[in-house]
Parts: sequence; structure tokens; C-alpha cells
Amino acid sequence: MADDTPAGIQKPVMFKSKFTNLKLVMVTPTKKFNGVFVENITGKIIHFANGAYETNITAEIEFLRDHKLCGIDYFEIEPSVLIGFKGTLNLTGEGVEAYCNFPDCDFKGKGANQEEAIKKLNAHKTRKGHHTS
Repeated sequence: MADDTPAGIQKPVMFKSKFTNLKLVMVTPTKKFNGVFVENITGKIIHFANGAYETNITAEIEFLRDHKLCGIDYFEIEPSVLIGFKGTLNLTGEGVEAYCNFPDCDFKGKGANQEEAIKKLNAHKTRKGHHTS
């Protein structure tokens, strides 16, 4: 079966940051003199709105995966880990925290990666009956 997605486009990939307003400069804005006028050339800034950024553009995905802050200030969320996940993920200096979204519960499932944190959170939800529909 042939893939019908246009070149440079792929399945959406989600990135999550520990900062709510992280901005990364992918292409620096510049000015170009064309002999008569100065032309502004817009750059490309990746903005994590509320700590999350989702894209299906191959160049952006490669840039984010290869960036020196990947795994430190932000990480890629694997879709298979998040199937059925209800809660909040947070990247800390020690790893990843997954928060329970049940009212009046302040449990944090902590792990080295999102899969480990979500497993701990799901175990908590099962023990306490915090699974919500």
C-alpha cells in the first residue's frame, strides 16, 4: 500500500516541556539587501503552548529530536504510552512525574521516563479506585 502523505509530512508527534512557554529558534530571522530595499526574512520559532508542542512536519520533528535540550527541558511523548492516559505529565530534573487527576488527590507517579511514571500512576489509580470514565 502506498503512503499518501505529502513529502515532509508524517504522523503527528507530541513534545512536552517542563516550561509552559518554551520557545526554540529553528531558523533565525534575518534581513537581506536586494540592491534597493532591505527585505525581512522571517525565521521559524517553535513555541510550546502550555508546555506542549505537536507537529507533523518532518523538518521540525528532526530539529526537536536532535536539539541539545531534548531530554533535558522537553521530551517526546510516545503515543503508545499515552493510550487511555488521563492525567498530567511533568518533566523534572530527576525524571518524569505523572499526576493523578482525581479530585483531592495529590499523588505523583515518578519514573525515569514517561512509561515508568504512567505505570506507577496507573497502579495507584487501580489501588485507590481513581479511574475516571
